[in-house]
Amino acid sequence: MICKARPRLNKLLPALFLLFTAACGSDTGVDVQCFNCTPCDKAAAAGGAFCLTYRMATASYLAPADPGQTSMLTASERQLMAPRVKSAEVEQMIKKDGEVEALINFIPYDGLPEYPENRLAGQQVEASHRVSSVEVRNYGVFYNDENGERITADNEQPDDLVFYQQLVEEMGGEYRLTDQELNTMIKGFELAGFESRPSPNDSRYHELLHRFSDGSATKILLDKQLQRLVSRQQYAEDGRLASTADLRYEIVGGDIILTGHRFVAFYDSPFTGVRMAIKRVSEIENFNLRKIR
Repeated sequence: MICKARPRLNKLLPALFLLFTAACGSDTGVDVQCFNCTPCDKAAAAGGAFCLTYRMATASYLAPADPGQTSMLTASERQLMAPRVKSAEVEQMIKKDGEVEALINFIPYDGLPEYPENRLAGQQVEASHRVSSVEVRNYGVFYNDENGERITADNEQPDDLVFYQQLVEEMGGEYRLTDQELNTMIKGFELAGFESRPSPNDSRYHELLHRFSDGSATKILLDKQLQRLVSRQQYAEDGRLASTADLRYEIVGGDIILTGHRFVAFYDSPFTGVRMAIKRVSEIENFNLRKIR
């Protein structure tokens, strides 16, 4: 993702997530070492953690910010406009101290275009070396083939999990704030240096803007009815939009369910100077978030 690290904001958003998902119960503080159990098994053993399961298909592609400038792109840039689609079933455990463990199983996507083998956007890796699942543990990241055999290991979280984790930090949970608690939360943003105002377009939404000393800024849109952060925009030092992330929710059976996400990052092409957009659009199914007491 193309955005700058903002220590204050990075601490505030996870704190907001925990505020939204707080419920009665205490964190036992138990560090459970289980090498074969799933993340949710480990959450159940540790207590005071969150267990998330969901299925997500994500399409990533490149496009000019102004479609009318497509003819100005180089041939290689136009080839990168072909969408790459990945689908995965994800299970995550998140402890209150921020520790994350996850199991990502990549699965076939029915709507995936049939690209020719060994061509751009086609499969470039032999089947025996393709990653079928990723295990993220507090002691490392492990990549496995379709038979569960380990291909390689790393110490850094994969981009997919970082992407998923950002979603988690911006979601919410089952707990609903009272009007007073919601106003207190907004006051907390103001004390942290955010400018605050009701959205001029719809009173259901509340805008929170934080300006940084270098001229860049972050704008957050809070849906007060759903009690969810539904949009975040990053602005560069020159005032131009650098990235935007939007979350889509639906109410199903009285529950607020996350069903979609869109992330766009902008940059100027080094070849043509055209303003380009890297886009990731996700559809999310069977989302389930629960706290393990």
